[in-house]
Amino acid sequence: MKKPVKNNYNNLHRWLLMTIIFASLFLSIGYAQISNINLGISGTASISETEDVFISDAIINTNSPANIANSNILLTNLTLMQSKVTLNQNRNSNLSMNITIYNNSGNDVYFDNVVYTNEFYDNSNIDYTLNGLSHGQLLETNDSVTFTITFKYSDAYLATNPTVFDDELNSYINFSFKKGYSITYIGFNSTTGLDTVILEDQTLTETFNNTTGIPSSVTVSGCTFSYSSPTLTLSNATDNVVVTGTMTSPYVYVLNMYDYVLHGNPISNSITTYNSPAAVMAAFYNQPFYFKHILENNLVAESYIDFIITPEMVQDDGRLTAGTYTLRGGVNESNSANKPVFDANVLTLKQAFGENSGVCDFSDPDEVQCYANYSFQASSDGLVSFYIYVDALSDVIFCSIDQDGDSHCVV
Repeated sequence: MKKPVKNNYNNLHRWLLMTIIFASLFLSIGYAQISNINLGISGTASISETEDVFISDAIINTNSPANIANSNILLTNLTLMQSKVTLNQNRNSNLSMNITIYNNSGNDVYFDNVVYTNEFYDNSNIDYTLNGLSHGQLLETNDSVTFTITFKYSDAYLATNPTVFDDELNSYINFSFKKGYSITYIGFNSTTGLDTVILEDQTLTETFNNTTGIPSSVTVSGCTFSYSSPTLTLSNATDNVVVTGTMTSPYVYVLNMYDYVLHGNPISNSITTYNSPAAVMAAFYNQPFYFKHILENNLVAESYIDFIITPEMVQDDGRLTAGTYTLRGGVNESNSANKPVFDANVLTLKQAFGENSGVCDFSDPDEVQCYANYSFQASSDGLVSFYIYVDALSDVIFCSIDQDGDSHCVV
């Protein structure tokens, strides 16, 4: 009765031995695929994933001007692709592949980047472009994206090699997708827009510029943050991020009679500053104009004259268009630097007074003069100025910002 037991023992021994041999074989092949990029494998292999983001389809565009017969997609695993690309020895040769990636992860994800190391990308003279997939692009759960990756000779290689010959690339590349966290801004705008997304394990840094203003206070939920005006840094997102703050105007408003505001210098203590256009106008006989300045590190960086055309002015002179208008003063004494400023000022004057109304003379390419309720001048060297009669003073006020950005008014 012991003989069957011995047969069973022998069968078990043989089964264990075969299991070890096959396991060793598969481990050897797997290691060879990863450690030796030049391993010769023909055909394609893929793994169907059930709960992840994965490549569901990958095919070579056989119309590509390349050596199609010697090019292969060898393996796809999740979002990793192993391929062999062989171009023709022609400077315009390229090979494109159509890739479809499906998101079955249960979470919306965002494309981060194509990731590889030089060890597994053996020809830097061949690079690639993506069409239909870009950084930050949303891939919703249970949805797919199809895009094209095109391999070609790099511009740097073509620039130094009239004849191309380094035509083969073996690579493992990963199309990296990450979970993303949407950012909602309450109380002020963001330089990156309202649809900003911070990707998992990444940091978003925003520097608020002068056109959006600068947050005077900031609180954030859903991630860690640091804020040193005007820079906001968000990291370690764990939930939808909500950024709440209040916006401080980037401008300081003044009407500096007699005393100059000097470009690149702090505003003198002898000059009264105001927090709003209404305040500065109320302090000066409700005249429809004022200076405003942008400060950087408490130094005057940019200077403007704002003027207002009221609906009552339009009733008196139908050539005018109601609104608040801005003329920027000079950047520095270089005419070439001030020319774009002048061009913008000309456009503003056309909007305010009409191009063919006769209020302004636009015939001189370097200077514009306008005569309405008040008189304006703008020149290509950066000078902007205006005259206005003030009843309360029974006199004419002349205000200007010169070529170098300095401003003042005189009676």
